[in-house]
Amino acid sequence: MVELANTCRSLNCGFALSMWNQNIFRKDELLWELLGDFPIRIYKHFYHVGSSENYRHAIEEALVIKHGYESAEINNNRMI
Repeated sequence: MVELANTCRSLNCGFALSMWNQNIFRKDELLWELLGDFPIRIYKHFYHVGSSENYRHAIEEALVIKHGYESAEINNNRMI
């Protein structure tokens, strides 16, 4: 993850990186430690595939965007 964050910082182009943020069990603290200064959009969704409905919990995905490449939010699904 550290190498990925460093690579993103060194890119001469725009990027959008989709990462797992959190679910009801845990949160990806490293995402925020390494990339938290970038614009991040959070989207909540469900996985509808799983061996049992008990394993189909909500999850938050984080879209990390290079500064200057983000657009205005077009919905209110952002969680932060």
